Amino acid sequence: MTLHRVFYCYFMKHKCRVGFLFIVTLISTLAGTLVLPLLTGKFIDTLTTTPIYKSVFKILALIIFFNIFNMIIGFVSNIFYAVTNTKIALDVILDTTKHIQSSSVEYSGNLDSAFTTEQINRDSNSIVSFLLEFLMNGSTKVITFIATAVLLFKINVVIFLIFLISLPIYVFIYITFKDKIYTVSLEFKNQQSAFFSEMNRQLMNIDSIKLNSWASILHMDAQSATSSFFKSFLKNIKVINLFSTTNSFMIMLTNLICLFIGGIGVIEGKITLGQLTMITSYFNITVGSLQYFLNFIQSYQEINVSLLRMTQHWQVEEETFKDTTVNYIQQISIKELSFSYNQNQKLIHSFSYTFDQGFLYSIIGRNGTGKSSLIKILAGLYTGHNNCIYYNGIPLTDLNVDLLRKLKLAIVVQDPLIMENSLFKNVTYGLDMKKVDTEKYSTYVTMFGLEQAANKNSSDKLSLSGGERQKSAIIRALLKEPDVLIMDEPTSMLDDHSVQVLLHTLRELRSKMIIIIVTHDSRIINESDRVINLSPVEMLIES
Repeated sequence: MTLHRVFYCYFMKHKCRVGFLFIVTLISTLAGTLVLPLLTGKFIDTLTTTPIYKSVFKILALIIFFNIFNMIIGFVSNIFYAVTNTKIALDVILDTTKHIQSSSVEYSGNLDSAFTTEQINRDSNSIVSFLLEFLMNGSTKVITFIATAVLLFKINVVIFLIFLISLPIYVFIYITFKDKIYTVSLEFKNQQSAFFSEMNRQLMNIDSIKLNSWASILHMDAQSATSSFFKSFLKNIKVINLFSTTNSFMIMLTNLICLFIGGIGVIEGKITLGQLTMITSYFNITVGSLQYFLNFIQSYQEINVSLLRMTQHWQVEEETFKDTTVNYIQQISIKELSFSYNQNQKLIHSFSYTFDQGFLYSIIGRNGTGKSSLIKILAGLYTGHNNCIYYNGIPLTDLNVDLLRKLKLAIVVQDPLIMENSLFKNVTYGLDMKKVDTEKYSTYVTMFGLEQAANKNSSDKLSLSGGERQKSAIIRALLKEPDVLIMDEPTSMLDDHSVQVLLHTLRELRSKMIIIIVTHDSRIINESDRVINLSPVEMLIES
């Protein structure tokens, strides 16, 4: 991700809003930095020479007008700025989140969700705020810098030369601090994200924390994360403030020199008091414009950190799918599949097998033998192995896998998510509502004993037990009416009655689909047509 990409992809999308904001900012800046100091100087000169009431009130009226005008413009500008900044930042956040979702599970599955969420939110807002600030004020500061420098030169050449002499000193200060600012900013932002990730862990699964008496241990972990975060915060704030203080000292020094020379000019009658007021105002505005660009360069080092962290996500390629689809899945084949999480532990080695429609298959084996990994591979989650999986003889690499999952596969995972506040919305989440059979929904709810959950007020948070979550996931899969039904330990939290309901349902559906179940449940195994036993060494296929 680069600033150019953010500008062309996101700011151009809101070009009318950004353009209006730029015009308002330009008008406000010119009125405040060029016109008001000039009017103030003339007002003082009018008072100290031959005061004429009409002239005094005329200038005073103009000063009041421009101040009120600036206040109104500032009010509108601030609101417009906040709305524009938020809209663009939200676009970046949503697109980055979608990009990560579209990347391979090998990448997205290894991310810490709390760390990544906080990082994307903070970095997106930092990048957008930086770019919007520069677009709004950068060009106006250039105009202001040039205009005030010219006016300063016309009023007093000596003070203008002092300003020119101070320029290289400001540049030297920036060069001295540049690399250090980048280093401490990178460390601080990473520690900040890690801290919020740890705070998220402190509030996850409170029941487990209490049941296992982990509160004191977690508190120690939180203190450790807080200590690391605070150390990086101190380092960052020290460097930033040292840079700012050094710049402030230079501004103070040049201001004192300006006042001293200007004061001598007034005493000697070379300039008027009003001109001195204009000189100091324009000098401060010119130095302030320079200070803006120095702060901009400082911020640019910090933004480089945000860009680096965001680029780590954006440089990961999204999954791409072919256009080929399968009308009706009758067979799934695995050919010479090998899979491992690392080089030292190969879970699946040179495995070949065929799943046919009309059969129920159980995949069994000890924990850690690759059962859940195998069904993820069948669903195309591990894209590096798609060339080993064939649907109706067509390799997954040649199919639209996303469409295949959406229309033809139904997968029940071990720990189903609650996506909505009502059971019906939760069960039908992601399904084509035009194709959802509400009568079947009601039947399944009754069969699995979820009437009470179905009647809960949708305005309240849907709270389901482990067994109820598992039942709702099974109902969602059944309502999808897939060609392939894949289940991962679907009975682990079910009562005996619900297991019998599931077995009865599978008997009725097995002739219409391929059913693959990872299980340790002997009741499922006994109902199966084929049992695939994954051992650490080899795979034994039993009829």
